[in-house]
Amino acid sequence: RAVRLPESEASLVGRQLGEATIKAAAEAAKPAVTAPDDSHATTAFRQHVLGTVLTRAVGIARQRATERQGT
Repeated sequence: RAVRLPESEASLVGRQLGEATIKAAAEAAKPAVTAPDDSHATTAFRQHVLGTVLTRAVGIARQRATERQGT
């Protein structure tokens, strides 16, 4: 299910979407992972995956926005 990440959202709003800003948003998202370690994955791995997915998604959004501004 989708989950809002208010801390990550707040770290992005009104800022240039540079690498440092996106990395800060990814780091802000990690505490949202509350699932304990189990036989499928550790909490640390889940946090890493969340940061990676968020980084990729924001990067894609930035690229799309940039392309739209150019047309």
